[in-house]
Amino acid sequence: MGMELLATVFGIVFLAELGDKTQLATVLFASKSCKAQKPHQ
Repeated sequence: MGMELLATVFGIVFLAELGDKTQLATVLFASKSCKAQKPHQ
């Protein structure tokens, strides 16, 4: 039962943190695209 509980907790935490990783990646890509859209002076 210990391994089943460990796997369940790991899965729940992994899914909960997945949103944070997605938001971080979105901010990273947005900052790169903003730099690319600046006009040349």
